[in-house]
Amino acid sequence: MSGLCLDLDLPVLGSEFLEGVSSTRRGDQTYLAWVILAVIVLVSFATRGLRFGFGLFITPLVEEFGWGYSEVALSLSLFALISGLLQPLIGELVDRWGGGAIMTIGTLLMGAALALSSFVHDLWQLYLTLGVLAGIGFSGLTAVSTGAVLNAWFPERRGTALGISSAGVNTGQLLLGPLVGFLILSVGWRSSFLLIGIPLALVLAPIAWLGTRARYPQNPEPSGRSSPAGGGGDGLGGGVLRDAFRRDDFRRLALGLFGCGFLMQMIFTFLPTMVLLWGGTKALGGIAVGVLGGCAILGSMLSGTLSDRYPRRTVLALIYFARIPLVVLALSVHSLWALMVFAVGMGLMGFGTVGLTSALTADQFGTGSFGRVYAFIFLSHQVGAFLGTYLGGLALDLTGSFTIPLIAGMIISMGSGFLSLGLPAWSAGARVQASA
Repeated sequence: MSGLCLDLDLPVLGSEFLEGVSSTRRGDQTYLAWVILAVIVLVSFATRGLRFGFGLFITPLVEEFGWGYSEVALSLSLFALISGLLQPLIGELVDRWGGGAIMTIGTLLMGAALALSSFVHDLWQLYLTLGVLAGIGFSGLTAVSTGAVLNAWFPERRGTALGISSAGVNTGQLLLGPLVGFLILSVGWRSSFLLIGIPLALVLAPIAWLGTRARYPQNPEPSGRSSPAGGGGDGLGGGVLRDAFRRDDFRRLALGLFGCGFLMQMIFTFLPTMVLLWGGTKALGGIAVGVLGGCAILGSMLSGTLSDRYPRRTVLALIYFARIPLVVLALSVHSLWALMVFAVGMGLMGFGTVGLTSALTADQFGTGSFGRVYAFIFLSHQVGAFLGTYLGGLALDLTGSFTIPLIAGMIISMGSGFLSLGLPAWSAGARVQASA
């Protein structure tokens, strides 16, 4: 009888034991996911957030060397272009090695490049350090690397995780923008480059390596949705890019993000210069960068959360459209109060598009080949950033204002909104409704 009881109880006990082990593993995986997110937020805070303070170096360089605004801005245009052109290679490496290793190398290179920028005396040296070397480093720190990690670790809450990551970027802009401005005024632009670059290379790079080394979890796509061309693990297989290029949603995402890069990178780069043109000071320019970043924290978090509740394409389109009246305000009212309203609005509406596009790419193409697919989409963003930054500087040299490139950016942003509305209807919002 006791043997019979033992036979009857073992399956029950075994089932409970295995269920407990599975629950523990899920709990450990969830904890690890949030730790990895915290590290990515820190890295994004210090690297991608710091990038938005580069525009504060333009006027000091123009004043010391007598270079034109377009000549100095070309270094930041090269930064954007090179980091974009390398995205296909980065995407391939991310899919093979994981985003953490690429982020570590990128942090190290970017820190070294900024430190070397403190020694420049000629334009070609600025182009080499701040343009080429920093661009190579930053190529490993974009949303291709961070998005690959977060899309894998947060399959059910991609929008939220990417929104938090973007908020890390915005917090960096909020705090580091004014800090960079203060450093330049206090110790000069050369020492500022050193004080920024050395900690990135010697402190942050090891943290990035230690905090993102864990192997990706094996997660199914949300609500049983497999990768559209063959499952989450293998992604689109050998024809990943060929298949992606044929798809209308790929082209819409890429062209839409081009508009984001064109308008927003121009604003990020030249906002301090706009403040000077409209009667402000260099210190106020740093504050304006911080205001934009502070408001972007709320905007990134809100857009990510909304995209997990409502169709992502709708949220993405609304952000693109909301930028249009803000540009109209900047063109119509040349005053510091209008510029601050402009900075607040662009902060709220300026950062959600990259995270939403990343989440939409994972939704539509799966996570297995995310790096390769999103790399080409983000390349479009960086080409737009290259053109927006250079044309902004050229317009300032030739006309003394940013009117022409701002109008062009407004028109392109409108096109990005309409392209987003034409994306496939499947979204995180539909997923939530389906699983309810």
